[in-house]
Amino acid sequence: MADTVDYRDGLRQEASARESLHRYHASSRPLSEGYEYVGLMGEYLFADTYNQPRDRTLRPQGDGGWDFYFPAFGGVDVKTARKPWNLLVENGHLLRERTIYVQCGYSDKTDSSYFVGWAYGWDFDPPVRRFGKSPIWNHWLPADWLHSMDQLAEILQPPGTKHTSEPI
Repeated sequence: MADTVDYRDGLRQEASARESLHRYHASSRPLSEGYEYVGLMGEYLFADTYNQPRDRTLRPQGDGGWDFYFPAFGGVDVKTARKPWNLLVENGHLLRERTIYVQCGYSDKTDSSYFVGWAYGWDFDPPVRRFGKSPIWNHWLPADWLHSMDQLAEILQPPGTKHTSEPI
């Protein structure tokens, strides 16, 4: 009988490697315990739902703002938070053109992530603010202003393909 492997074990190892890689970088600001793992859980959910490969490359300078690329539209950046009340994009990192931001939530209790909604880069207004005790200034959209996940599959499909109700 073969042992089963929990995908979360692999994500924990990847998160640990990312944390080690960025530990002494000036731009590194761990805002909560396990922040890399929480983010990877949202990326994994998106990759699994939309049948996309995840880039596991360790990148000292970051991913350039996109976690996934769709030729029909552009990039998707997945943001995952334990308290996903607002979709946050750090000031200076907002990509308005050809970018979709997907908000996921994460539950420590169930060790799982879930979709909240999504927004185009151009949906964000210019004002920025800080949340809680964070020193980071962010663009933000309240979760109840986000588009429904039901609409996303159609937008990401190549032109001329027929939309189904199933994610691509």
